[in-house]
Amino acid sequence: MECRSVYRLNPDSTRQGRHRQPISGMAVKGESIFGSSVECGVYQWHVGSGDKVRVYETDGAPSALCLHLKAPVLFIGHKGGRIRKWRLSQEEWQPGSDWGGPVTDRELVGHSKEVTALECCSSRELLISGSRDASLKVWRVETGECVASLVGHLGAVRAIALSADNRILSGSADATVKQWAEQESGEWGLVRTIKPVSYTHLTLPTKRIV
Repeated sequence: MECRSVYRLNPDSTRQGRHRQPISGMAVKGESIFGSSVECGVYQWHVGSGDKVRVYETDGAPSALCLHLKAPVLFIGHKGGRIRKWRLSQEEWQPGSDWGGPVTDRELVGHSKEVTALECCSSRELLISGSRDASLKVWRVETGECVASLVGHLGAVRAIALSADNRILSGSADATVKQWAEQESGEWGLVRTIKPVSYTHLTLPTKRIV
């Protein structure tokens, strides 16, 4: 498989010989790629050329990023536990357009520790967030209201995915995957816990080297 493009954050910056910025989140919309860096804010690249288009500075280190596919909205998770909602115009999605920067629509406050994962359910206008505090939260995209807090993991929530029927799958540092669903009552609850294969039960042939 051939590598077609390399998207660099800031190749001209140096610190202690070389500037390294871990990427904490990625999202794609049309011809634009958005990436968050724990040191430099949010970057936008052009898909085809790999050229850096813009840098969006933040007042805190972004720890996760999510893009709403229908509305021009970016959600930025931060190490302090807050989530910032950035609203852009339709023109501002285009790599060649001019604009003055994102507008903070609102802040979502609820997590007590770093936000480590974000996922948008565009069909239901919901945002799902995971945190180092071991919880997930379900938010309304438009109002920022927290409609559910999902507790059950014993470690930081590292990954979130949505099934075809809008069930939430969460992967955690506790080595489990949990599945959550909205009940008929409107409450969200745990459906099942999926535990990984235990490698302690596997025996591999070995050769002794003398």
